[in-house]
Amino acid sequence: MFGNAIIYFFIFVLLMVLYRWPRRAGLMEAEALIASGESK
Repeated sequence: MFGNAIIYFFIFVLLMVLYRWPRRAGLMEAEALIASGESK
C-alpha cells in the first residue's frame, strides 16, 4: 500500500513537471541569455 502511494506521488510529480515544462524551459533560456549577456 505504501509502495503504491510512492508510485502515485512519482506520477503526480512527473505530470506537474510535464505541465510546467514550457514555462520552466523559457525561464531557463532567459536566465542563460542574461548570464551570457553579463559575461560579455
